[in-house]
Amino acid sequence: ITPIYEFGRSSFVETVCEDFSIEFNNIVYDIDRPFGQDTLIGASANGCDSFINVQLDFFPPIDVAIEGDPRICFGESDILSLSQEYVSYAWSEGGTEQELTIDGPGIYSVTVTDLQGCTAQDLIVVDYHPDFFPDIIGPSQICTGDETTLSVDGSFDSYEWSNGAFTDEIIITQAGEYNVTVVNAAGCESENSIIIQSNDLDVPNVIGAESFCFDTSSEISLENTYASYSWSTGETTPSIFVQESGVYLVTVSNALGCQNENGLAVVELEEYIERDTFFTCDPAFQGQENFPVFSPEGCQGRRIETTILYTDIPEYDLVQNQSIISGNSTNLFLNLEDEDAATLNWFNESDELICGDCSEVEVAPSETTIYYVTVDYHPECQLREIVEVEVKSNTDIYIPNIFSPDMITNQTFQIYGPDIESIEQFNIYDRWGNLVMERTGLDSFWDGRNNGLELVSGVYVYYIELSFYDGTTQTLVGDITLIE
Repeated sequence: ITPIYEFGRSSFVETVCEDFSIEFNNIVYDIDRPFGQDTLIGASANGCDSFINVQLDFFPPIDVAIEGDPRICFGESDILSLSQEYVSYAWSEGGTEQELTIDGPGIYSVTVTDLQGCTAQDLIVVDYHPDFFPDIIGPSQICTGDETTLSVDGSFDSYEWSNGAFTDEIIITQAGEYNVTVVNAAGCESENSIIIQSNDLDVPNVIGAESFCFDTSSEISLENTYASYSWSTGETTPSIFVQESGVYLVTVSNALGCQNENGLAVVELEEYIERDTFFTCDPAFQGQENFPVFSPEGCQGRRIETTILYTDIPEYDLVQNQSIISGNSTNLFLNLEDEDAATLNWFNESDELICGDCSEVEVAPSETTIYYVTVDYHPECQLREIVEVEVKSNTDIYIPNIFSPDMITNQTFQIYGPDIESIEQFNIYDRWGNLVMERTGLDSFWDGRNNGLELVSGVYVYYIELSFYDGTTQTLVGDITLIE
């Protein structure tokens, strides 16, 4: 604003501030036109024009400069200040001191007044440093007993971890919250934290029978499901089948890779065997036989039955089956190689003792007979042998060729023989083939009659069928002469 000036003098000479200006006759005098002469129409006392000389001198300019970082760290404060002192200060934020504390970006200006009352301004544009955030690289979980590394992504001037470390990475062994504060090249700080949780993998529960039957297998498995399995057998399946006694270990892992282990001791039961021993006298029955059985645990086993001889059968020589003619006798014998090895007793087929404690016996059966000899060579053992004596009939017979009822002897016609058992047919025919007499039975005979009538002398024909005691039969046909 140009001040109004009373003109009562012929010159205007002043020392002023550099922002001063004055107007004469519509001519502005300031720092850019500090002097000049103008005519002031009617400005004198008598109303005449007046001349005026203008001379402006200026105070030295105020060199005001705001000192401070044009960038501040996010969330931090900064101080803007002036290097020189002035009479007064007027900050755009309302401050009136030489320094101004700021806590955010913006355009900050200050107007200062010096001792001459001159003013000057300066301004500064303050912005944030580029925001940054230190990313922590590392897992969110840690296995109990394991260690893991946490690191900061990017490069900074300094690092400070909550565990006291000052490196860009740390090795941790426990779960918890970990914080890191970093300072970049601008001196700005930023921090971040990560919560590491403990991933405890409980001891796996191994399930399975602690014993299994002989020569079978047993399954061992885990109660829960895991990401991976590693058995002491080298298998990697959730369950395994074992076929022998031992301690079987398994290491399991979860999805994070945490591991734990456990094991199970299993025993293969011994083969279940029951044994029985029997004694026999017969070599054919000696030996072993196996029969299936089950143990108290339910395992299939075997029962071994062993049969052994009381003693060996003594060596002996037995008579062969005999064949004799009816009426004759024969000797039966059994000769022991060791006479003291056994006691011999002979029996007939009716089990009647016929000779006790003897090795030889004489027999004369009237018919074919079976004899038994017992060889008692142990209190529990008796050998029984059979000898058959075949009795053959004496087939010698006598048939007369002439007879007469009037004779002292040979009064009848009949057949004679020691071993005739029966006469099946006894027929007499005349010479013309007519049947004269027919009889059966052991007492069959012909007295020269036909139905009680005496027949005339002559030659007649006989037909006889007979059987012997040995079962053989014989048919006889011939002539018989009757004399009256």
